[in-house]
Amino acid sequence: MELLEMRPGAFDEIYKGVGGYLYTIMEVRKFKKRNRFESICTEEINYECCEKIDEVLEALKREERVTLVPWDPSSKRFATVVKRVVGRMQNMTAENQVQYLKWRLEGEVPTVVRRMIAAAVRSQFGRDLI
Repeated sequence: MELLEMRPGAFDEIYKGVGGYLYTIMEVRKFKKRNRFESICTEEINYECCEKIDEVLEALKREERVTLVPWDPSSKRFATVVKRVVGRMQNMTAENQVQYLKWRLEGEVPTVVRRMIAAAVRSQFGRDLI
């Protein structure tokens, strides 16, 4: 799995100094997808293992199955992500496209990212939405 840093310092801001717990479970069917990144379970569930994580950023760096890709808006990976973001808008109404872009661009999104998304939207839809 690759985690792509979408703005300078985001990995440190989100994961550094943060701890938590990692549970190993087998009863996945009880979970409901909340969004792309989270699933929740409202029932009691049995877990096989519980591991305390003192420092999430350091754990991610040590994890062989995770690649942390640092902020680099000039990389091909980054361009692919921008293309995917804009591609998700293909079947949306114009109103939903605007709402989606507002959601994607809320917070401290670097100017270069805003420009890349605006250019991709213009190219894909022939008009400015942001």
